[in-house]
Amino acid sequence: MTENVFIAWGRNLELAVAVRDLLKKNGYFPTVGGMFRGAQANTFFINSNVLRQMDDASFAIVLAQRIFDAKGQPTGEFRPNLMFEWGYLQGRLRADAIHVFLINIGRDELPSDLQNAYTHTINIDNALQPTVEELNAAAGEIVHKFVADIANIDFDGLEILQNYDSYRTRLSEIKGRTRAFNSREVGYYLLHMIQPAFYRNDFSFIKDCLAEFVRMATGQFIDVAILIDQIIAYYELTDRIGELDSLAISDDLRGSIRVLEDIESKLNNLRSKKDKIYNIFDVLLEDFLGLCNLRVYMINKNAVALDRAIASFTNALKECGEFQSVHMSNVGFVRTLWEAYIERNLARAYYYKGDTVVAEKTSMSAEQKRLNVSSQLGAARVDWLARQFSIEIGLSQFDRMKGAGINENDLSDLVARYIEPNVPRGIDRVWDRLHGAIEKSAKEKGYNGLLDRLASVKR
Repeated sequence: MTENVFIAWGRNLELAVAVRDLLKKNGYFPTVGGMFRGAQANTFFINSNVLRQMDDASFAIVLAQRIFDAKGQPTGEFRPNLMFEWGYLQGRLRADAIHVFLINIGRDELPSDLQNAYTHTINIDNALQPTVEELNAAAGEIVHKFVADIANIDFDGLEILQNYDSYRTRLSEIKGRTRAFNSREVGYYLLHMIQPAFYRNDFSFIKDCLAEFVRMATGQFIDVAILIDQIIAYYELTDRIGELDSLAISDDLRGSIRVLEDIESKLNNLRSKKDKIYNIFDVLLEDFLGLCNLRVYMINKNAVALDRAIASFTNALKECGEFQSVHMSNVGFVRTLWEAYIERNLARAYYYKGDTVVAEKTSMSAEQKRLNVSSQLGAARVDWLARQFSIEIGLSQFDRMKGAGINENDLSDLVARYIEPNVPRGIDRVWDRLHGAIEKSAKEKGYNGLLDRLASVKR
């Protein structure tokens, strides 16, 4: 992700400028504190312009260097402006967004509340009057460590799911500019929250956030925004057209194909950004490319689209296998979560392909993973999401029964297990989809008693 980086400095303007120039070469948008076009940097005073610079930052580099006395010896003090900026940034940014570089200072010489995992020591032999070569070497070391640190910043996907409302509030605060915008942080939140937002009918909020964040964003966050926007477009389209595999082609459905092909085209353009943002981006990209192609096949029985769907779902599973994170829940729970989604989609594609053996095996694997995820969510007291997974297990079972030749007893069992006990109080897309799939099969087979039963629980 490309970021706005504020560089706080005390008496080392030349080093700050060298760091700024290297950050620019690396694609960042750096600002040296107090420097403005056509004016000299002010090293002593804080004004509204500097506060605005800090408010606009998503990351900060603090160049912590002591003041020198009249004899050229380092004192035990920092410049007052540096201390003010340092404290202001700590109140404004996440701890992992503040990267401190101690110049000729040991970590044991700094209070612990001014340090974090991204505090580094930098040694400059002639810190009072460094040569150009020494400045450039120090700037190179600082930028190298900063870029490496950012690449390792991660967020706990399970925690985001567990605390959806809290993270929704954070997004609202960032949107309202009462909380600092950090494209990496916001990108993670959105990618992990998009599926719960689908369950909770919260896409309007997500779209409002995207519209504001795009104005604040730089660099690759735009790619995340495009992906999220196209996922929402896909879900909104499928809400309108429903299950399409047995419907005759109409003008409306031809329009739906055009929309799906447009979504697929935009997602395909993002493929060059894979391996450059984060694992979850790559997983969602391939999964929804597969879903677009699967939907096209369901409408017009285009065999090429079905093959593309299978290839994309297979790629998505490969991306799941490449999950890397400092949070074990991401390489465990979150990976299993998306494998369950993707395997169910892949099983459906194999059913349409006529490969029932692979479809059955894949569907069973998806169902087992959904059970595991549902149990973990229940244990974590995320009951509303666990309930969604329970109903989605019903969808997987419906797919498998349909592939084997579904009968009235099968459908009746699904109604008893998943439909009647889980009648929603509000909008519930997953329940509606399972209800609609069972209702459609019952109509096709003339199971009138089952249709009456379904009608009695439909809102």
